Amino acid sequence: MINLPVSMNVDVSKLSQVFNSTSASYKFYWFIAILQLMTEKNDDFLSIHSILSRMVVNAWYPVNFCHLKLGASDRVGQVIHSLVNDCGYEVVLKRDRLDDKLNRADAKIRRTIGKLGEMVPYRFLSPWTGSFGRNACNRDFMMAAQNEANNTPYYFVTENGVKGIKFRRLWLDYFLRNNRILLDFAYFNLATYIQNRNPEASGLLFKIDYSQFESRPPLVRQHRFWDEYVQMRGFVHSLYSSTNHNSDYRYDLDHFMPWTFVAHNQIWNLTPIEDDLNSSKSNKLPSLSLVKELAKDHFGLFHYHFEKNRENEILLEYANLGEPIETLATMPVDSFIGVYEKKMTALHEAASSLGFADWKMPESLSV
Repeated sequence: MINLPVSMNVDVSKLSQVFNSTSASYKFYWFIAILQLMTEKNDDFLSIHSILSRMVVNAWYPVNFCHLKLGASDRVGQVIHSLVNDCGYEVVLKRDRLDDKLNRADAKIRRTIGKLGEMVPYRFLSPWTGSFGRNACNRDFMMAAQNEANNTPYYFVTENGVKGIKFRRLWLDYFLRNNRILLDFAYFNLATYIQNRNPEASGLLFKIDYSQFESRPPLVRQHRFWDEYVQMRGFVHSLYSSTNHNSDYRYDLDHFMPWTFVAHNQIWNLTPIEDDLNSSKSNKLPSLSLVKELAKDHFGLFHYHFEKNRENEILLEYANLGEPIETLATMPVDSFIGVYEKKMTALHEAASSLGFADWKMPESLSV
């Protein structure tokens, strides 16, 4: 639980209620978009369309790459799927490019995105305005927001023909001064909401906050861990292509189970791969028939480093396979394979249930 910073100027207790009884993801993504855009634009006015566009941008990666479900009736996911399936948007669009494209969108795309704004800009203010009962309409919230006595964080305006929201000065100061804490508050509540709808998913904070994904560390240490073994072994084995390359071959490291599912760089899930195959596999699931070869490669890698330094931090990650390091060290290869098969089968089933697609190596990329 994240406590909001106190203030003598605004009613923080009302803000702490914005995610009460939330049955869809709109409010989370609305607030996150507002907090991001106000710092980027340094203005007390934000257009409704810019906020809705940023909502799509922020949910794009969790929905398209991590296959997280936002709820059966949640429109954020529906709008994203519509942009991809009906409007021709590429899934692999980079964040800045997607943001720019949505903000320059034509009338058709604006109508698609506009579906997200039918209620959330107004219902977000209900802790300050009241809910107005079952027959509430947007105009009720708009009128209440105009009333300064309610001290809502923003009210609704049209500037130069553009519909938007305008922040009250004291609330704007509070949001800017405590921006990072408020973002953490929003992401924490969003993670809780999504976890309830995706019990199989792990590492949610890395999956829903793209800045966390962008800042994930490179695989330098893990590559060195593999390189030492490869030099001793005299070759590098790619289980995907069934190829042994010379020890000086420049290989990539692949997350056998996609990073977008496991959300970590632990060594037991990493395996050498050719660059072009790595691009093809992307965040898809490999065949479980490859697990035996994966385990054999790691059996050698594990024992090489265990004999060299059994306190190595990377080596200790093997304990997350479900057995103590000392137990793994005494296992014959068949038992070691069995540990891998149990672990990877469970992960594969969980990832499949979330919607991760199976990968089959294209014949054109066979090495």
